[in-house]
Amino acid sequence: MNTASTNRRKAHRYCFYADLEIDWGPNTLWGRVRDISREGMFIEIAEWPWVNAHFSARLALDAPLPMECVVRRIVPGEGIGVTIAFQSTEGETRFEALLRALRIEIDPAAAPSLTTVDSSKTRRMSSNHYEIFRQRVFDELADLQHADRQRILIDLVQAGHRCGIDVITEIVDKQRPASEVLAEVKRKQEEK
Repeated sequence: MNTASTNRRKAHRYCFYADLEIDWGPNTLWGRVRDISREGMFIEIAEWPWVNAHFSARLALDAPLPMECVVRRIVPGEGIGVTIAFQSTEGETRFEALLRALRIEIDPAAAPSLTTVDSSKTRRMSSNHYEIFRQRVFDELADLQHADRQRILIDLVQAGHRCGIDVITEIVDKQRPASEVLAEVKRKQEEK
């Protein structure tokens, strides 16, 4: 057995959910970081580029954290695994502070050199909060395949952002049915 392939991850991965704004050519895409490590992160995204594709991205914190990403693997129906690099020592410092906060299990927004998430654009939440959101949406869409539910989940969050609706708050905190929130997002999109 090849140890390199069975142990490809050397850095500890942390469960971390945050939005990621991606510059892809002339387009801006939105993805959702699912886990993160010193070496990279996994991004849930509806459309993914090819392996070895390079792109710029910003982790959606109060002060967006810019980074350069390279796609290393694609998991169809789920997203992409990327390696990351920073063009400034400030970016590296902020990223290290984020990892330290995750390592000692405090709110990353409270870590030194980090800021809280801009609630007008996105929200920082515990992994449990996101999992509740995900499960409620998946329960309502139980008749669809996992990959289809995952794509709808990502599209719902992205469309909500564009329409100014925090779908996670609506579904988890306000306990509205996902189908009702989805209908509201569609209505707002049609009004634009």
